[in-house]
Amino acid sequence: MVDNCTSYDMEFTFDKDLRERPINEEEMRKGVHHMIDHLESIEDPKTNARIHGEIGVYLRILGELDHSEHFLKTAINFYRQLEIKTSVFINQLRLAHTYQWQQKCEKANRLFNELIKRTITINNINLIKTFFFNIMGSASLKKASMKLPTPYSKLL
Repeated sequence: MVDNCTSYDMEFTFDKDLRERPINEEEMRKGVHHMIDHLESIEDPKTNARIHGEIGVYLRILGELDHSEHFLKTAINFYRQLEIKTSVFINQLRLAHTYQWQQKCEKANRLFNELIKRTITINNINLIKTFFFNIMGSASLKKASMKLPTPYSKLL
């Protein structure tokens, strides 16, 4: 089963720019390849969507940003078909994070702005806001700005 990646070290840490870095890059790559190799065997659509999102995250961590974008967009499409709005939101947030590291700042900011407007209508809002502001904070730190942009500071 693709969920069983416990034999691979999928752990990561953060560098000085708050970018995720694999603790063991070779092991993480093996784990991702294992997940990709087993995608076709997944029959449950929800599990398929979740695994696509996880692969997208690991690929971002590994620096394979174009592949990360592809898997996250696929996860978003699956979750839209399943009508699971919270998971669409989370994977769009992951995608915006990937856009940041691709240096597609305008695209990332457009998606962040769209997502912040939608946070009011989603359950588990505090968890999502925490995740959202963590990513926004890392973007601000990357730009050497410790201050949150004014429209977002009102939401805290």
